[in-house]
Amino acid sequence: MSSISEWPNEVITHAVRRNLTIFVGAGISASCTNTAGKNPPSWPDLLRKVADQISVDERRTELDTLIENSRLVEAAELLKIDARSRSRDQDMLSAIKALVDGERGNLFTGSKWHEAIVRAEPQVIVTTNYDKILERATFSGYAVHEYTSKTVAADVRRDTPVLLKIHGSVDRIEDIVLSRRDYTDVRSNGAHAMETLHALLLTRPALLLGYRLHDPDIQLILENIFGSRNQTPAHYMLAPSSIPDYERDVLTYSYGVNVIPYPDGDYAEALRLFETLADQVAATPPSPGWA
Repeated sequence: MSSISEWPNEVITHAVRRNLTIFVGAGISASCTNTAGKNPPSWPDLLRKVADQISVDERRTELDTLIENSRLVEAAELLKIDARSRSRDQDMLSAIKALVDGERGNLFTGSKWHEAIVRAEPQVIVTTNYDKILERATFSGYAVHEYTSKTVAADVRRDTPVLLKIHGSVDRIEDIVLSRRDYTDVRSNGAHAMETLHALLLTRPALLLGYRLHDPDIQLILENIFGSRNQTPAHYMLAPSSIPDYERDVLTYSYGVNVIPYPDGDYAEALRLFETLADQVAATPPSPGWA
């Protein structure tokens, strides 16, 4: 059974002080369902299903090969290029919106992961997900900012709970970050939000939940947010124990991210492990002297 002692003291300390920044990835949304019993797709399934819906034909073999080889950033780029070449851009975006957030009138609702996140009471949640599941699960208790926001720093200074959607939202589906090229827009149009996030990560540890190393969202945030910044304190990622040692070394020494392992494929144990941290926070009232 999981216990709070399995968490590094630094994570526990910052969590109970409510200044552990939590990053939420696609794996957390994948745990959700709607009334039809459907789940948001994984990254590979999302790319395949969008390709099906917009009838990718001539380049389908190339796309499938990229996905099979876990080259998902390149696959997303190919999908965008193919859609644009056939004037199916809007169809692609509409498909993504319905697949990640649910069909109109049958949206995805939060899971036990979201209940635990609520109990953990982080002041800042960062998500690379486009869906609005977090907003629904937290009952709109967070000020929501996308990467284009110019006011996120002001909310952070006011200790307003903040949800920062650094890859965009279904609310403005045309601005979502899907591929490496899209991150150019984040750098130019999202400078304020990114600078605020970088400043937070210099003083607060982050905990990454729901990420797989080959998915586009984690690749982009590692390269552009955690990479080559010499950050203090260390950051953490809840991840399967089967991660090869060389990938762990890259995470630790290139990005400052340490792995907190759970048994490979045992997502129930991963949830129990996070719930122990959330329960510890819920049992510890915040102190006005903490910062």
